[in-house]
Amino acid sequence: MRDSNRITIFILCAVIFIASFMPWGRVTTNIDFPFGGIFEGYNTEITLNAWNSFFNIIGLSIPNWLLSILAIAIGLFLFIDFNPRIRKILALYGTAHSLMFSLIIFFEGTLGIGLILTLLAYVGILFYLRKIEVAKD
Repeated sequence: MRDSNRITIFILCAVIFIASFMPWGRVTTNIDFPFGGIFEGYNTEITLNAWNSFFNIIGLSIPNWLLSILAIAIGLFLFIDFNPRIRKILALYGTAHSLMFSLIIFFEGTLGIGLILTLLAYVGILFYLRKIEVAKD
C-alpha cells in the first residue's frame, strides 16, 4: 500500500472524527408537558450532532458516535496493517449508516455540514480502499 493512500485515508478518518462535533442537522419537535400550561404545543428546534443523536431501525437504537469510533478503528487497522476485508466492511457500514441518517434528516429537518462531511469522507475511504485493492492485483 502506498503511503500517500494511507495518509489520505487517515486524514479522511480525522475528518469524520472532527465532523462528529459539527452540526449534523436540525429537527423541529413539539414538546408536550404533562400539565399543559403556557408551554402546551410549544415547538422547538433541536440541533443534532454525532454525540447527541441516535439512528433507530427496527427497534434498535444505534448511537451516531459509533461512526467516529469506526473511523478511528479504520485508521488504526490501516497502520497496523490489519485485515483489509474488515476495514472495507467498517467503511461500508459507515457509509450506509450516514446515508440512511442523511435521508431521515433530509425529510424531517435540515441537513448540517457535519453529516455531509461524514458521508463524503466515508465514500472517500471506500474509494481509496478500493484503489489500494486494485493496485495489489
